[in-house]
Formats: sequence, structure tokens, C-alpha cells
Amino acid sequence: MTLTGEVSLTFNDVSLVIDGDIFLLDQEPKTIAVYGSASADSHRFSGQSVLPIANFLMRKSRGGLSLQTDAFVFNQAAIEGGILVLEENAVFNLVQSSNASIMESEDSRITGADGSISTSLALNAPAAENVANLGLEISSTANLGNTEIIRKHSPVMINGSEGIARTFEINPDNNSNLDATLRFYYFDAELNGNDEAQLQVFLEVGADLVKQTVTDRNTDDNWIEIAAVDELGTFVIGADPCDLIDISVNLIGRTLTVSESGITYQWVDCDNDNTPIEGATALSFEAMTTGNYAVIVSTENCDVLSSCTFVDVEACNTTAEFTEEACDSFSWLDMTFTESGTYNATIPNRIGCDSLLTLNLTINTVDTEVSVSENTLTSAEQNATYQWLNCDDNNAVIAGATAQSFSPENSGNYAVEITSEKGCVATSDCQQLDIILGIESDWVRDITLYPNPVENRFSILLDQTYPSVNFQLRDARGVLIAEQQYENSAHIEYSLEVRPGVYFIELNTGEKRASLTIQKN
Repeated sequence: MTLTGEVSLTFNDVSLVIDGDIFLLDQEPKTIAVYGSASADSHRFSGQSVLPIANFLMRKSRGGLSLQTDAFVFNQAAIEGGILVLEENAVFNLVQSSNASIMESEDSRITGADGSISTSLALNAPAAENVANLGLEISSTANLGNTEIIRKHSPVMINGSEGIARTFEINPDNNSNLDATLRFYYFDAELNGNDEAQLQVFLEVGADLVKQTVTDRNTDDNWIEIAAVDELGTFVIGADPCDLIDISVNLIGRTLTVSESGITYQWVDCDNDNTPIEGATALSFEAMTTGNYAVIVSTENCDVLSSCTFVDVEACNTTAEFTEEACDSFSWLDMTFTESGTYNATIPNRIGCDSLLTLNLTINTVDTEVSVSENTLTSAEQNATYQWLNCDDNNAVIAGATAQSFSPENSGNYAVEITSEKGCVATSDCQQLDIILGIESDWVRDITLYPNPVENRFSILLDQTYPSVNFQLRDARGVLIAEQQYENSAHIEYSLEVRPGVYFIELNTGEKRASLTIQKN
């Protein structure tokens, strides 16, 4: 078939078999347009002859087209709807002598595991050159000469796992000292289950894949980049399952344990050129001498070497220090302590060495002593919360009796529940109190005590001058701290050289008695 002039062939889900030659006799545009909705399984271009196309337009509402014969595009191939599937080793050639290129998108693109897209162009110091818009940008200060670029869509196995459905084969005339930068683009539909953030680039060298150093990537714009590439060839893209092996090593004492469960292990001596250690082929390894050690974890397709870990065998023993605070008692390592102090214990650690433990313990107690001064009960515990109880009424709470001191109206047995500043709770023993009658207790109303609270020195003004006044100072427990006799005195001055707290003053003239309470700050 010979096409001359401006010709447009439209195929609406109609297949084409090419078994003869098609000739283009002039430069007028020749367009093949593909429409419809049939799948590539039922809509195909096939045959024994090459299909020359000036412009190729594919605009299907859904489905695709199977190309099973070679095609040459001299101008533009626009894939605007549907999937063009290359099969039967078909080559979709983009002729660069006329600057042919392709237009693709995520949903409308060229694919096919059995075919390829090919183009070639002379590249002289290319700068981000995306030849024929194949999705490969090449930058280099060198003259690559005529460069053939082939894009395929068959995933390549990378250490037992398939890469993405896109590879690039680059064959330049000049292929040495290129110092090239390559940026590879891809579609999400080509990821083939690979984690986009884990993609790597590999260069085929014989039967091996050599990992290249990724210098940049952009998962939003779907590209990955490598630099300083001196020789070009076939590049494979995909996540390396070997990168996912966790080769972190945990050190406890002198025992090293690798995190990954592999098929085999081999521990090596980093200080001796990674020499394998005989017999060290388990998940864990106990170092017998100080040094640096690593492990090779082997799976079905990977051999991964961990970083070296330093082991100080001489520092095998471990230490730990604990600080605890408790009320009344504290239990630790099957021991119970009732006194504050520092306690030590030695137990075996996980690798058979000694673990030296230190316990800094503070035991908080509540002073449950109650003193009696005439008709008043006073708790010895300072700066606490108090609740007085009636022991004769089954320890019933006495309403309003929440001060440190308590003066009941009736004789009886009384106790106090104390909550200390540290939160410890205790109840005193019951204390019998007999109300003392016949004492001139009203005398205290005629006495002036100031200042109260007091920092140091205080004064007591009596209602008159007495021949003799006995002065006693007691603490909250009722313990006598000081006693002094004053003669012919109506004024008593005293320096309170004691620690802060509540104290009791008792005055006795022989005929009159008075009890005073003073607070020392």
C-alpha cells in the first residue's frame, strides 16, 4: 500500500493485519488514529511487515491496542486514551531524524513485557536531554556520539524480587569517562509492588546487578537520579529486598545478637580484615576477647554485612542504681527494709557476669507519740494532717478535731490519725485523758504571750508580780526541754533556742497554773 498526500486512517476497534509493504511517498502528514473501547486482547495491529507512521494518535475511551509488529513513528505518538501494549517482540521506533516523540500519562501509556520503545540520537554534551520524551534525562559534559536508547517494560529480578516495569538500555558510541547524570522517570502503575521510597538503580554487568548510588529522588514527580556515571548500559530500577534486612546488632554484656532472622549467620572479626570466626554461626555470639565484631546475615538471595560493634569484655560486669522512697517498709529482691539507708546486692546478669545493684532507700515514718498537758492532747508529728478519734466510740471521727492539739470536753480515750507530708498514714495508740478539775485555768486569760509565732525571743506578761513562778518548756512529745524559776517577777523573757515546731509552756505559782502553746518558726 502506497500513501501520498495528507492521509488519515481511523480504526475504531478495528484490527489491522500488515503482510505487505506500506510506503510514504512524500512529507505530507500520514496519521493513524485509534478509537473505541475494546481491550488489547481483541484490538490489535499485527502482521509480517513494518508499519510506518507519521503521526500516531490513540484516543480510546477505555481498553487498549495490542501492537504485534514493528512500527516507525516519524513525528509524534500521542497516547491520549487507552493502553498501547507491545507484544510479540514488537519495537516501537521513534525516528529522531525527524524529532519523533511520544506523549504519555499515568492512565494512557505504552507498556508490554514482550516489546520495547527504541530511539537514537547524536548527543554532544547533553543537558537534561529527554530524548523522544522516553522518560530518561541525560546530562554529561562529554560527547556521547550517536546514542541508542531502548525502554522496556518487563520487570527484572533484583535479589529474588521483581523490580518496576520499566528498564532503560543506553548504548552510546563513546562510553567511557562520561561523568553523566541520569534521571529516570516512571509511572505509579509501573511500580509493580515496589516501595517508591526504597527504589534503587542497578547497572547490569554481565550476569550481575551492580547497585548505583542514588543522589536524589522525588516520589511526588516520580523520578530517581544517579550521578557520576562513567559508563552506560542497561539500568534496572526497583527496591532491593536486601536493604530491608535488619542487621542491627544488640549488645548485652559481651553477647552480640543480630535482629534479623536469616538462614545462616557468620560472625567476623573486624579487627582482622573481617576474618570469619570459627564456630560463630548462630543468631548470637559471645565475645571472649575485647574487640570489634560484625555478622554476615545470609538469606536465599542476600548476603548482608552489619556494621562493626565494639565489645569490652573486661567491662562485662554491669551496674545499676535505684532510688526509692516508701512508707514504713520497702521490699526489694526478696528482702524487706524498714530503715533508710544504702543497700547493695549482686545478682547474675544475662551473660553470667555480675550485676552490681545499689538501692538508695528513704523510709518515711509517722511519729505517733501523743503528749498530754493538763487537758490537752498534742501529736508529736509536725506539719501533717490530723483527725482525732474517740476510742470509746469505736474510733469514731470527732467533728472539727483536725488540729495538732485537741482539748476534749470529757474524760476518755482518744487517738489521732495522722497523714504526713510524704503521704504516710498512721494512727496513734489510744491515750487516756482525765479532765483535771479545780485548777484556775482562767488564769491563762490574764497572761499575754508575744510574739507568737516567734523567731527567737518571746515575752510573757503576768497579771501581777508573783513571789515565785516556775517556768517549764516542753516539746510536742511532752519531753521537758527547759525549767527555770523566776522570783518576784511579773515579766518573763526567754530565748527559744530550739528547732521549728510546736512547744508548750507551763507556769506554776503554787496557787495558779497555766499552759500556753507557742509556735517556733
